[in-house]
Amino acid sequence: TVEMDANASAMTFYVLADTAVSSWDPDVVAAQHVNADGLVLYGRASASKTTAMPVYHVFGRSTLDVKHFVDTVIKEIPSDKAVVILPSGSFVHSAEELRAALNE
Repeated sequence: TVEMDANASAMTFYVLADTAVSSWDPDVVAAQHVNADGLVLYGRASASKTTAMPVYHVFGRSTLDVKHFVDTVIKEIPSDKAVVILPSGSFVHSAEELRAALNE
């Protein structure tokens, strides 16, 4: 929810559907063409820093069946092997639950 002071000026929003850069990088040049004060990226995107303007990332939340994931890891990967699990942005909210379940 965006709350604005009664004395604040109106906000203008633009939706950039295609980008001239890449599907992963924030298109700050396109945002600068409309004199944007910031850029919001939804979904998978590069988290690389930009100094041109603030960039905010909204990754969303994907459902993870932690029990099924842990059971599959235990079944498929030998116990003497080290495993690194790097969740994508939409699964980050499950990382702590997953870590705890794998360490049980």
